[in-house]
Amino acid sequence: MSNTAEAALSAVSLKNARSALSGADYAKIAVVLILIATVWAYARFGDTAFSLSTVPSGIGAFSAPVAFVATPGANLAHINLRSGPGAEYRILEKLDRGTPLNGIARVVDSKGAAWIEIAGARGFAKESVLSATPSGGP
Repeated sequence: MSNTAEAALSAVSLKNARSALSGADYAKIAVVLILIATVWAYARFGDTAFSLSTVPSGIGAFSAPVAFVATPGANLAHINLRSGPGAEYRILEKLDRGTPLNGIARVVDSKGAAWIEIAGARGFAKESVLSATPSGGP
């Protein structure tokens, strides 16, 4: 078989392979991509779920301090405690995973991210790197 014939046969095979994908195949590909993105987000940010029954909803001061624990992403060891509610504020200190904290208020930054004000004028921590503890305080 000549090189031209082989190239033509290869091009036809590739065209047939492309047209063989159905809508269901594209749906499966989309599901796989979503799963990959979910795994990446979990690896980057960790499990940020918390019980809404222990954390007051809404923005503003809590009626009583809420106990939290520092929970950085899966591959991270620290969270940043900042001077204000936003990533643009300077880092006051880095807190190790598992550090207990008392939150006194929830505020939202200019980008819509929720931040928890920490008791004792310690600073602000992004809510997504905190987990509420079931009771009391740290």
